Amino acid sequence: MLALVVPDPVNPFYAQLAHGMERRARRDGYGVLVAHTDCDPATELSQVTALMSRRPDGVLVGALSSRSRLHLRLLDEGVPVVCAFATEDERLGILDTDDVTGMTAIVEHLHGLGHRRVAYAGQGLDEAGADLRRRAFSSAV
Repeated sequence: MLALVVPDPVNPFYAQLAHGMERRARRDGYGVLVAHTDCDPATELSQVTALMSRRPDGVLVGALSSRSRLHLRLLDEGVPVVCAFATEDERLGILDTDDVTGMTAIVEHLHGLGHRRVAYAGQGLDEAGADLRRRAFSSAV
């Protein structure tokens, strides 16, 4: 059994992440448990605690609240963890996006189409990567 922790399961990024993980897990003989957290620290703690009671073989963390250290706690407890965001701990597996390059490409594409007034609409979650994406957009504009 594997576990997936995401803030918003209907967000296209996390839905695609879940779909890809489930397909690969099924091929390798695993099932996947999913926890939806809204990037709320209390919900993260309760959901991850519930997942860990099922003793998964590993956890993929799509996102956590901006000050969360749950992924590091799992590592300290001997649970293999992969994060879909950059982190400084070299024990973690990392699957990350390049927000700066992505935002630059988006803004350049829109500019090339003739758009001169663009805006950034975030999810409003207290997610660790949200501020990076906002800064990348501001820089690209």
